[in-house]
Amino acid sequence: MSKKILVISVVLIALGSGLVPGGILIEDYINDNVVNSIDDGLLGIEEEAIPLIEPMIKEMGIPQALRGIRDLGISVVEDMVEVTFVAVLIEVMAILGGDVLGSFYPAIGMENFFNNDTVGVWVFFSGISQYHIQPLNFTEDAQHRILYGNSTTIPGYIPGIQGFLNDTSTGAGVALFLEQYYAANSSDTPNLNMTMQENYNCTWSQLTKLVEYINGYLIDLIIPAIISLGMHVEYMPSLAGLNSVNAIANALFMEQWANGTILNETLYEGGIDFSEMVDEINETLVGFEVGRVTPSNITRQVAYALFDDINYANALTNDTGIKEWITAYTNFTIKNTLMNEFNLTQTQTDMIFYWLFEESFKENIVPELMKLPPPEGVGMNITEFAKKLLREQWANGTVQGEILYTYGFPLPLEAGVIYGFEVGYQGKNMSVLPTNMSTDSAKALWDISSEFSLVNKIGLSKWFSALGNPTSLAAIELQSANSLKDDEMSMVLSWLPLFRDNVMPYLAQEEMNLPSDSTTFANSIELGMVIGGGISIGLGLVGLASNIIVKRKRKITQ
Repeated sequence: MSKKILVISVVLIALGSGLVPGGILIEDYINDNVVNSIDDGLLGIEEEAIPLIEPMIKEMGIPQALRGIRDLGISVVEDMVEVTFVAVLIEVMAILGGDVLGSFYPAIGMENFFNNDTVGVWVFFSGISQYHIQPLNFTEDAQHRILYGNSTTIPGYIPGIQGFLNDTSTGAGVALFLEQYYAANSSDTPNLNMTMQENYNCTWSQLTKLVEYINGYLIDLIIPAIISLGMHVEYMPSLAGLNSVNAIANALFMEQWANGTILNETLYEGGIDFSEMVDEINETLVGFEVGRVTPSNITRQVAYALFDDINYANALTNDTGIKEWITAYTNFTIKNTLMNEFNLTQTQTDMIFYWLFEESFKENIVPELMKLPPPEGVGMNITEFAKKLLREQWANGTVQGEILYTYGFPLPLEAGVIYGFEVGYQGKNMSVLPTNMSTDSAKALWDISSEFSLVNKIGLSKWFSALGNPTSLAAIELQSANSLKDDEMSMVLSWLPLFRDNVMPYLAQEEMNLPSDSTTFANSIELGMVIGGGISIGLGLVGLASNIIVKRKRKITQ
């Protein structure tokens, strides 16, 4: 035997003799590592759970996103319908003189429209001065500027209410004029008030009277009357049977979704761009329409049903119904059921699947809309929202206020399904009790940068110190830093040792592929060392134990 081997043997025997008595040091080392790594255990659960939660959020976020788009979209289209009618009506009265046959010369029509307050001067409608029952004295120059906008003598762009570039088909000029007026009327842009008066050669009172006429007379009274009487159908036969602005807007919205057209015209080449509709979206975002590229030819009535979450349980906008569509994506039987229920062809159904899951509304639109502030979105990205939901489950046993797991979230580990993640976990087959702590408190307790949280080494040591003395200054400091009420603080302190003893050993087993949980495994080391001498085995386990759970340490992005 060489001297080198002899020296090594002596060292091993000496070291082994210190470890053999009861195997206590090794056992304690493993258990201490588990206790001290509760923060890593919680972050490990988060790390594994978030990638699983995110796809679920995207899928289950489809109905909310579609409802939000529907409500916003119909509102926008209502405005579009109204300003279009306004532009047409003003053209009839001011340009044609109030006679649909055009028997008046333009100048006579304009003057009467703006300044004649005589009752009965118009065949069908009242002009601005007649509505206000007073002559408003708009100059001829002001009349031209208001109707037509820009002239060669006026620098910059001035929207004319007859329409952008004399185009009354969309009423863009009316919309732009009103938008400019509201901005000028805001305290945020006081200089625009004077600029607008100068540009239109009007007093502010005259401009205000014009806006009151548009809103209070044309939009509130005349347009609803025209539509309810069906006077518009002669010019737009496809809108027959639609007797309100909302009904027309709904129909046009559904046509845009189904075919990418409005009244059979492509107004949004490539689809609606949300960045042009929503202030908070800055980058181009398209993909709302199933028929954005190729018309689906889904009928108006079918589209209504697909977006009707109240009367149709399997509507795309129904929180429960979307589950059927998700399942049907890979299940022909359920797909066939949905096709029959909504009277869809196979091609149309496949187009919906492609739009939702491949093009993909789920991956591209839902995450962006969720970033919008409430009520349109949740005000955070998908990962942040997933963490929030996980913290809510941990704190209260609920997800957005609903109980999804009565007895607590089942952790699917190698040892089997393990429970005890939630603070309010009561035991097997017992309902989880909510702590009712605020979302801010739950977030603070999971903040790795806070020395008062459960996922920070320094913070964790403070929490274990508080276990021994719940009324200590340290405990009070923890409670205050996390804005916890007395009962909430008490529940966290009661949960911590239970999580340590009942969940952490199994997380250790899962991480290192141990033959049993870490507590049982540590206890078995004592037996192995006493019976077999096991010096080399014991030394190897020191290195193994140091990696239990600790291996999970990674930089977590908050």
